[in-house]
Amino acid sequence: MIAQNNFYAELHLQPTASASEIRSAYRRAALLAHPDKGGSAAAFHSVAFAFEVLSCPTSRKLYDQAHALWLKKCRHTRRSKFPGMQNVKVPNLTAAHNGISSCRKQKREPASTPSAPKRQRTTSEPVQEVPLEAQSGGVAADEGGLHEGTETDHPAPKGHDTRPAMEHVRVALQDMTPRQRQAAIVDMPATVRKELLAYMSRYLSPHRANTAPDSKKNTQKCSVAWSRGTGVRTLKHIHKTSYQPQLRIRHLRMQIHAQADFDKAISLQMVLVDIRHAIEAAGDEIWDHPAHFCQVFDSVLESAGISQDRLGLSVMIFMRAEEWLGRLATIISPVMSLSDAVATHSRLLVARRASWEDLRAEWIHLMHQTQHAQAQEMTQAQAGAVADKARLAQLQHRMKQAIKSAERALSLQHQLQQKALKVQVQLRRQAIAKKKAAKKKAAAAAQKRAARKQSQEWAARRRWYTRADLTTDEMMQGPSLHL
Repeated sequence: MIAQNNFYAELHLQPTASASEIRSAYRRAALLAHPDKGGSAAAFHSVAFAFEVLSCPTSRKLYDQAHALWLKKCRHTRRSKFPGMQNVKVPNLTAAHNGISSCRKQKREPASTPSAPKRQRTTSEPVQEVPLEAQSGGVAADEGGLHEGTETDHPAPKGHDTRPAMEHVRVALQDMTPRQRQAAIVDMPATVRKELLAYMSRYLSPHRANTAPDSKKNTQKCSVAWSRGTGVRTLKHIHKTSYQPQLRIRHLRMQIHAQADFDKAISLQMVLVDIRHAIEAAGDEIWDHPAHFCQVFDSVLESAGISQDRLGLSVMIFMRAEEWLGRLATIISPVMSLSDAVATHSRLLVARRASWEDLRAEWIHLMHQTQHAQAQEMTQAQAGAVADKARLAQLQHRMKQAIKSAERALSLQHQLQQKALKVQVQLRRQAIAKKKAAKKKAAAAAQKRAARKQSQEWAARRRWYTRADLTTDEMMQGPSLHL
């Protein structure tokens, strides 16, 4: 977790440090942690990540709150686990003289709590919890889930339902062309095809439209792959080494001229950080207005005393439309100016939210502008074939995954049915065995009673024969019938 990291100790700062002090501390720490200056890639990444968090007022406030809660939890854990240490204070992690060693000690403490993970990362390891490519999160592509219907006549074992899997197959077929759909149905396993037909006839028929899944909930959502972060790329040449600051924000990849001086590259990286903060502070509406975007960009450069020409800014688009193309295809643009890149990015987002046809048209137009297409003299039909091939690969992959999911669901349903049948047979056998045992027990009891009665009769007869007061008539008549 980010709250367990002491970013102030990474930069040797106090929690009350100002923005200028954070910048100065980052400059010193980056010079010491860079691999070319005697450090390591993991240490430089850790220092850069700490600066990314602390340089933004919003992320710094959230981090301070989370870190304070984590420290409070650590104190409570120590006092509850070691009652004799009620008055022992947790060492101050933010003290500059303690540095990294105090942070390591503090991070080992949550390992003793029952809720803590088995392995705790120490500050000697690279920070990997939140990579720079996904620090601001993202909206994952929704493949179209299914809320259970209200039908009760669908034969399914208790605890399992195959309708979500069948809905995934149906949605995957719906996005295909008629010819592709027919080929997919032919190649589909017979069990899946039979269950899909039963599902569609049961829940998607016109007279049962009220039980069909909500189509609005099954439509795919456009996943905006947020990516943010800055970095310094090391370019090793034969006779020298240069450093190129870069900025990644949403689907834009920006880079400036490589600098021979590492200190100068760090200064330009700080300018890119200010640009990212200004763009994020402007809100999401700025992405639909390229002119406003460029105005905010230029205002930050003007306050820093730098122009775009002097900066040597180059921008390109790197977009993965996972809901249409998956992760196997990427929409890449040639190097463009800032205004053209922002305008193209806005059009791509609008087309991506609209439909595949709109995104295909924008992609084909962008594909013609690449150097590869110009060198190969790619025609409109060839560019369309490339886009269609990528789309078909995504549809086939989705169909394959949906069929696998359906097969697993049907296999689980069959296993549950077989298990239910075995349980019923076992219960029936147990009932028959209980009846047989009861009959056997009753017969044994009756036999025991008959034996007891017979022994009593024989005992009574013996007593009659041994009587001393028997008369001649009684001896002639013999014992009575009940004896």
